[in-house]
Amino acid sequence: MEQELELKLRLPAGHLRRLARQAIVRDSLTGRPRTERLKTVYFDTPDQRLAQQGMALRVRQIGRHRIQTLKVAQPNGTGGEAMQRHAEYSAPVRGHAPDLARLGEEGLPDALKDDGAGDLAEVFRTEVTRRVYPLSIDGSVIELAVDHGEIIAKGRQEPVSEVELELKSGDERSLFEVARRLAERLPLTIEHRTKADRGYALSVGRAPEPRFAGRIDLESDWTVRRGFVAVARNCLKQLYGNEIAVLAGDDAEAVHQLRVAVRRLRAAFTAFGPALTESAVSRFRSDLRWLQRELGPARDWDVFLKETLAPLRQELPSDQGLGALAARASAAR
Repeated sequence: MEQELELKLRLPAGHLRRLARQAIVRDSLTGRPRTERLKTVYFDTPDQRLAQQGMALRVRQIGRHRIQTLKVAQPNGTGGEAMQRHAEYSAPVRGHAPDLARLGEEGLPDALKDDGAGDLAEVFRTEVTRRVYPLSIDGSVIELAVDHGEIIAKGRQEPVSEVELELKSGDERSLFEVARRLAERLPLTIEHRTKADRGYALSVGRAPEPRFAGRIDLESDWTVRRGFVAVARNCLKQLYGNEIAVLAGDDAEAVHQLRVAVRRLRAAFTAFGPALTESAVSRFRSDLRWLQRELGPARDWDVFLKETLAPLRQELPSDQGLGALAARASAAR
């Protein structure tokens, strides 16, 4: 079993070629970059028992070789929602289908014991060209991978344009330093979903949905600072989930819940302020105020369209002026 720690970022396809020219990449290279063509098929049972347990089972073809891998999500530790940790069980296979006997008893999930493996079938696949850059940053060894391709499921397709930073050895803070340096020059954003997350959603035609505030469990023996971290992560989880939904479409509730997440996080900075240094929070306060202002007009248009204009149009369905106003309001929104 291997432990994997990675930070995944979205980057528009038109900017992928610029990444290799960035100083942090150019000056940190420890070897020649390599290009791989990856064809990967993800498997699960009809009731998606693996996905329900935070697992992903795949068979990946690289050239003539095929490797099966079972990835098991692990607690995030200090990386929070941005950092993805997995335990990996890998073994070579000869055919296109998984050979679970090669995982070993330790790696075999309960969902597949007692002949559960017989139910496995393809859920989706990915076809990706990957460019890999080996880096060394302040003693940490990092593999930077640029993925460009698509996810395919039941006739549906979704593009992949990602940058993945994987820590091979050293300090996990190095991953954030590389990401920070790259984000100064490129339009990078954190990708909170794995390809498996996206593939499962695509397979059932599920669009990103609004995420509501979750329960926060605090322990009585925690320090105030640790309590703040727990509260802030809870707020960020809600913020990240609604970011995806807002960017994906027209869901008014997602806009509202994103604003709720921002307000909750701003309130956390205020409530825990005495336990935090001003230098540590001043920039975040400014950014959160900016985000709140950016989201405000969209929410105002949502309320106007739904609560004011929609009832009027029901009362006056033949009024062309109201129809024109609704079209203008929707465009403004």
